[in-house]
Amino acid sequence: MFAPGAITVALPTSVNFANEALDNTSAAKGVALTNTSAGTLNIASITTNGDFAISSTTCGAMLTAGNSCKVNVTFTPRNWAR
Repeated sequence: MFAPGAITVALPTSVNFANEALDNTSAAKGVALTNTSAGTLNIASITTNGDFAISSTTCGAMLTAGNSCKVNVTFTPRNWAR
């Protein structure tokens, strides 16, 4: 969680994956995490939830002002009911 006004980060509002068969993992989609503030962003962890997973990342423990790193995300549908 970020304190209001402390550090701002730009993320896409959505990532679109093609239709995937049940239990089949998609190709990874890259998501850029950009520190748009003047300060350094300390990264404790980057997580996903549900049927999404992080396959790789170029992000380290810190992201300096104005810089970006990449998080590659995959999608594996586990249940048709979702």
